[in-house]
Amino acid sequence: MTYPYARFFHEVDLELMESITKVNMEAPSWVTRAVLTGMLKKKKGAIINIGSDLSEDPSLPLYTLYAASNKSYLKMFSRCLEYKQHGIDIQCLVSFPSFFAAYFVINVLCFHC
Repeated sequence: MTYPYARFFHEVDLELMESITKVNMEAPSWVTRAVLTGMLKKKKGAIINIGSDLSEDPSLPLYTLYAASNKSYLKMFSRCLEYKQHGIDIQCLVSFPSFFAAYFVINVLCFHC
């Protein structure tokens, strides 16, 4: 989730800020926690987190919260999911497709989904 239009951080209202952090940070955390139980029982698993390449854009000052919550949080969260000390190999992939790739998947490949 991102802003409906570009704006500086101090211009983001509290309701939008809360929505962005819930969707981009809390949701992946809760879903991951939910599936980890099964992975721990099976002693294996794979998690794929998908962010946005837009957060690498040089116009970051206009998308501060979005870039931090979508890119930085997901990348670090995924790297920290290490369970090898428990004898479990949980592989985590973080993918940051470009706008074109995301558009292509959503509008072309899933046209008949």
